[in-house]
Amino acid sequence: MNKIDTEEFQISLIDMLKVLWNSKRIIFLFLISSIVIASLYIRFSTPLYTVYMKIVPVENSNDSSMDRMADRLGGLASIVGSSIPSMSNGNFDHFKELIKSRSVYERLSKNNSFMELMFGDEWEKVVSNKWSPSKLSLFSKFKNFIKIILGIKIYPQQPPNVDKVERILNQLVSISTDRNGLITTISLETSDPTFGKKLIDFLHKETDTILRERNSVKTKQYIEYITRKISESKLQEHREVLIKSLSDQQRILMMSNAGNFFAAEPFGPITASSTPTFPYPKSIYVTFCGFGFIFGSVFSVAIYLFKKP
Repeated sequence: MNKIDTEEFQISLIDMLKVLWNSKRIIFLFLISSIVIASLYIRFSTPLYTVYMKIVPVENSNDSSMDRMADRLGGLASIVGSSIPSMSNGNFDHFKELIKSRSVYERLSKNNSFMELMFGDEWEKVVSNKWSPSKLSLFSKFKNFIKIILGIKIYPQQPPNVDKVERILNQLVSISTDRNGLITTISLETSDPTFGKKLIDFLHKETDTILRERNSVKTKQYIEYITRKISESKLQEHREVLIKSLSDQQRILMMSNAGNFFAAEPFGPITASSTPTFPYPKSIYVTFCGFGFIFGSVFSVAIYLFKKP
């Protein structure tokens, strides 16, 4: 029985190959049509350039001294009967998590220069209290009509705000790290390379500033804590350890406020590709031709099965 089924399958497969060969003109017509469509797609698509910046952790010559200070503070915590938050070298990892967070977007949405870069004339209307919902295009009306049919809720237009900033940047910006975990790339695709460079610069500096400010607040709390313990300590040995730790904390605070990069520094300039990276003609033609061949084959087989007695 299995032998008979196998023979029937082989015969049907040969028949299908014969159908495809006899319908080569139809398949060729589909291929030509797909090439034409691909050509139109490439011609009318907006070319996009890839803009990126590579960043690395900020090198700190005082890392070893900071580690020794953290050890002293850890031992000091057991002496004075309190706990001091551990100091880790995770600022760069924190940077990568923070750069696409609500905290950064809220800060950027309050930056007039950034909002003007993102939204242009629309933001100027918001500043001058002249903003009003724009008229929907025919395509937008069609999309809303489809949403109504599908039961998807349609939200009214909103002026540029943190929600719009979050939605746009989450879709636009991507973060990737190499296998060694040292070099991280911030990248995006845009039709305006100058806009992309400014946008990445805003993101990088704002995220680094937030981390700097948070570290400054934390260090000031350490300084207040150590200063209070110095006044309470009676043993000269403990006072010496506390004074040295206070000096280290004050140096950290000074470095945080020095104005240099705090967590992530550029590993080269912000760069834009010299030629568009989308659409890529070769991949577009291969993809469309593949679909053209598949559709032509399916169409040919469907006609054969329809005409077959």
